[in-house]
Amino acid sequence: LAERMAVIDVDGIHNARTLAIKTIALRCYSSFLAIYQHCSQVKEYSLDAAAVGLRRLKNVCLAYLMATGTPEIAKLCYTQFSGATNMTDCLGALDALADQDNEWRRRALTEFYTKWHKNPLVMDKWLAVQARGHLPGTLERVQELTEDPVFQLTNPNKVRALLGVFFHGNPTQFHRADGQGYVLLGDYVIKLNAVNPQVAASLLSALTRWRRYDPMRQEYMKSALQRVVESPGLSKDCYEIATKSLA
Repeated sequence: LAERMAVIDVDGIHNARTLAIKTIALRCYSSFLAIYQHCSQVKEYSLDAAAVGLRRLKNVCLAYLMATGTPEIAKLCYTQFSGATNMTDCLGALDALADQDNEWRRRALTEFYTKWHKNPLVMDKWLAVQARGHLPGTLERVQELTEDPVFQLTNPNKVRALLGVFFHGNPTQFHRADGQGYVLLGDYVIKLNAVNPQVAASLLSALTRWRRYDPMRQEYMKSALQRVVESPGLSKDCYEIATKSLA
């Protein structure tokens, strides 16, 4: 959708997409629920194609059902999360809860952390789920998570799971109108430059198309690029991306 616009309307795209998903979910509610319940009857975990397909279909239906915003579906989603016997269903429910500001979401995130905090690979998923959320305050939550013991700036996988997902995979919150997403990116590109310049450069690439946005966002993004260029000891990788973007 963004590629079809001369000036990318981040909020307009998100609002239109959210409305479309909710409209489909409400009009097809009974069908989504029936399919979800049918797929949920398969209790035994299997890796064959049919079982994988049913789990995927079930979680697609759950995501649409959650778009209706009804309390009973939020509870159903948490029930799937808490009773899941495989990571697909667990993460499917956690992801669906990520944009719901309710007690079920908070409980699920806390319980997932308690259970899996000693498993680095699984915790990458926990970080990513929160980094791509659309709730107000997601940016501040990402900042908080950089201080969590499960996050390590020296670990490229952790950086990609949290910061990479936020900068590259969360357009509404990264491109927030106040420009704080660009400030956060500049901060971490400068920090990472001394630790892993290649990863820093990959994050910085989120700003390379700054001219495609509205004038206000352009100024914020340009300012972030300029701050990176002027930072001492900038690596060749970051310098090349920043200067070419500003040229």
